[in-house]
Amino acid sequence: QDVKDFAKIIPKECVVIIDTLNRAAPDADENSSKDMGLMIDGMKQIQSHSEGLVVCVHHTGKDVSKGLRGHSSLLACLDSAIQVEKTQTNKNWTLVKSKEGEDDKNSAFELKVQNLGNDSDGDVISSCSVEMLTSSLVTKKEPSGSQQKSAFKSIKVNLSNSFDLGKSSSGLN
Repeated sequence: QDVKDFAKIIPKECVVIIDTLNRAAPDADENSSKDMGLMIDGMKQIQSHSEGLVVCVHHTGKDVSKGLRGHSSLLACLDSAIQVEKTQTNKNWTLVKSKEGEDDKNSAFELKVQNLGNDSDGDVISSCSVEMLTSSLVTKKEPSGSQQKSAFKSIKVNLSNSFDLGKSSSGLN
């Protein structure tokens, strides 16, 4: 009912940020397919009603290499998933999943403090912006096996001959 009530009051074409999924559904069991299904359905209802974007902040488990905590249906239903990591030396994002694009792109980034002004007491109001370190953008390596190289080259050639990615359907760039 909370999701239905919330969906009624949000404006069209808005961005809804759920931070974090665990806090938004405190009584749910993230490992349960039933509970995760209800959380996913709630996010889809919000997205459908708002005709906007739903961004869900969620955490990995203790073993980061295993990805998102909880039931695998969450990652399966997402259009995109970006994993953000902070190490002692840098901050990095990785495009873990892209339903309509290339996965496994990543880049280091910095957070830049932005002064937004002062409040009525004179205290500084600030936020952060993300500045990508462009020299660090990495894409997935091409296959290295001889059979894989041959297949990959053939696919690239055939795709590049089948349509021009630089033109839109209207013929304009």
